[in-house]
Amino acid sequence: MRSPGDSDIASVAWWVGVMILPFALAVLLFVADSVTLADEVELVSGIRVQEKYEAVRLALEKGEADHAQALLDSAAASTGKPFPENYWELGQSLEKARLWEAALYCYDKVLNQPLPSGHPNVRRARQAMVRLVQQAVDVSRVRNGDHEASCRGFIGPVSVRVAVRNGRLTACQIVGDYRESRDWHPQRPNVKARDVIPPKIVEKQGLAGVDAVTGATISSHVIIAAAGRALLRGTAPRQTPATMP
Repeated sequence: MRSPGDSDIASVAWWVGVMILPFALAVLLFVADSVTLADEVELVSGIRVQEKYEAVRLALEKGEADHAQALLDSAAASTGKPFPENYWELGQSLEKARLWEAALYCYDKVLNQPLPSGHPNVRRARQAMVRLVQQAVDVSRVRNGDHEASCRGFIGPVSVRVAVRNGRLTACQIVGDYRESRDWHPQRPNVKARDVIPPKIVEKQGLAGVDAVTGATISSHVIIAAAGRALLRGTAPRQTPATMP
């Protein structure tokens, strides 16, 4: 047998349910709309990123390096990440998209920040450049002629010139002043990456399989990275769109 108090409790519960249900439904609808909106924003953002990649690719194909670099600087600034993480992450993304020169530009930004040459950020940028060029360079696609580029070393930039004839790498040499500490230090007269790496690159007809000289790892990586940049600068662009990673 129900008491009058039970009837009052049931009545209150019914009114509470009536009042809460519309609010709960409104919250669910709002959440659903928010998820849809977030998906749409992500899609639009993805399209914009794709457009930026394509704009960079076109600029590089046209030889408009300054325009491509301006696009990359703008993209790095829009990530919301502090320097150098913004260029580091952008470089990794561009590498996955196979926009090699654009990725190298970003890694170069990290490499050339005012930090000691052995700093972890500088070291990882140099290692990323070596990994990239060893993956990207295809000598058979490099135009005939001499091509030159540089990379930051211990003391200063190291410049390397490569010569390609009919899809064959015929020469690789260091040009200009070269004073890498591991190679000129009087206490290490037998460690000479400058004498080992360039002929090894010619022997291998590329950069894949070219290992660093023991005791001169950084100097070796500097030479490999510079040679790779030179070969990529001389590479004929592929007429294919860049795709997002």
